[in-house]
Amino acid sequence: MANSYLFSVSYDKGCYRHIRIDAGETLAKLSEAILEAFDFSDDHAHAFFLNNSLWDNEDAYYSVIMEDDASRHSADYTLLSLSLNKDQQFKYLFDYGDEHVFQCRVLQILDEATETPTIIRSVGASPVQYPDWEEDWDDEEDAADREILWPEEELPGEDATPAPLPLPETYPEETIQQLLDELPLSGNVVSQLYTYFLAAARLYGIIPLSELFKLYNLQNPPIPQADFLAFAEVFYHADASFVILGKEHLYLDAEVAEPMERELIDLPLIAISMEMYYAVRDSQQDKTYAILPKEEFLCYADPGWYPTTVAGAALEALLASLTQQTAHKPEDLMTDLSAMASLNTADAAVLQYLSGMGIKLNSAAKKEGFLTLYHDFCDNTRTYSNRGHTNAELRRNGRG
Repeated sequence: MANSYLFSVSYDKGCYRHIRIDAGETLAKLSEAILEAFDFSDDHAHAFFLNNSLWDNEDAYYSVIMEDDASRHSADYTLLSLSLNKDQQFKYLFDYGDEHVFQCRVLQILDEATETPTIIRSVGASPVQYPDWEEDWDDEEDAADREILWPEEELPGEDATPAPLPLPETYPEETIQQLLDELPLSGNVVSQLYTYFLAAARLYGIIPLSELFKLYNLQNPPIPQADFLAFAEVFYHADASFVILGKEHLYLDAEVAEPMERELIDLPLIAISMEMYYAVRDSQQDKTYAILPKEEFLCYADPGWYPTTVAGAALEALLASLTQQTAHKPEDLMTDLSAMASLNTADAAVLQYLSGMGIKLNSAAKKEGFLTLYHDFCDNTRTYSNRGHTNAELRRNGRG
């Protein structure tokens, strides 16, 4: 179940914001967050068109109820109630006269809740809301493109919020596709590389491109490093479910990393909190990367997949008994719990998640019974902090 969403909201080429907002907030609250992110005054009506078709009333939500009695009010619908899917696109319209149209996309569906809407990433100068009377203003901040990385987060060990760190320029989707078409690689190799990047991000959380290059060539007909880097360079500038960053993007005063030293990072690690990235990075230390059979490894490219284990089967059986009075499916809960296990989520947060799903463990015995099975499940789940190994594997190898 979603507890928060990460939206990509773009106004024009090179101008977009990533906004994280709690799933319990309404479409009207999302409208406020978008307007604030783009420095607009909230002084006109708005509308959302969830079927991505402007002025199509089939799945539209308005701030002002239209003459049609069947119209929906944006303040009456929470994001969670809309059953949004990852990568779903929809349009947001502000000001029916000037018709400012924003293209929105569901970038991530996150397990963690968030108290207030947050701008995670900001690229490009905000558009002028009233160009007729604002065009003569001399606003150097709006005239220059800006890229802000987690402006409200503090780096570990720092007493004050750091200055914004530069991000790679993000290209429009059509530019990304054009660059992919121009690569000296076949379509099959491009598709395979993309699947490897998705799987590696979800299995390892963080992995240098140099290590991913070795893994790809180990399991496939080898390709030249130059071709691998050409592909990675395209997604260095893409808006995807993973990011590719160098040390200069992650640490203050760091030197620019060589392309092969850049890291492939699963987006939730930095979308939730930069502190999570640093914690995982520290916990990985000198551990080796788990090298799985190719078929199993590529399964991790699917965000809804989790491996079948004895511990997992026992936990799913318990969930089946606990969800009989709810509308939730045990397999859906298992997908969420698998993601939590890979992030080493604290027990209290897991119990809170279950409570939010309507599963009440009202006695100490019930909590202990669940946590016993959950800990066994975690022990056999591949985690970011272990670079894809399970705790059980590391113990068998003398590393646990």
